Parts: sequence; structure tokens; C-alpha cells
Amino acid sequence: MSRTVDNRDEKMSIVSDLHVKGKELISNSSKGAEGVAINVRIPRGIVNGIDDWVEDEMFRSRSDFLLSAARHYLLYLADKKLRSSEDRGEMID
Repeated sequence: MSRTVDNRDEKMSIVSDLHVKGKELISNSSKGAEGVAINVRIPRGIVNGIDDWVEDEMFRSRSDFLLSAARHYLLYLADKKLRSSEDRGEMID
């Protein structure tokens, strides 16, 4: 279903829906669901920064940090896509 977003309340509702979907993603991925292992090369400086957050007990592990970062970035990209579509006056699915 497509619609044109033309008022602030509707825009905020769509952004809220994106965040709800993101929370579902977070919830679904943290319920012991089987994950997919991937290999990624990350520069040492970034790993050091991740390790600092893990050592400060903000995250349980590097994997926990990276999973959280991926979730947040997906929400950011969805929001950016929505805002870009709004700016062009395009239809929102």
C-alpha cells in the first residue's frame, strides 16, 4: 500500500513504525534465535574502540556490540530513506 506523506503527524507515525519494526528486529534477534556467522575484517583502531565499550561493561562482547551497531545502522538507513523520499515527495510503501 502506497501513500503520500503530507503532514507532520503522519510522518512521525511512519518514523515511529520504523522504530517499532527495529525493536521487533532487536527482540527477535535476542531470543536465542540461531544466527548466521560472518567473517569481517575490522581495522585495529575500531576494534580497540569496541573493546573499550566491552571493558566498560556497556556490552557483553564484541559480537554484542557489532549486533547492536548493525541494528542501529539499519534503523538509521530506514529513517534516512524515509526522509529522502519525503523530500522528493515520493510515495511511501
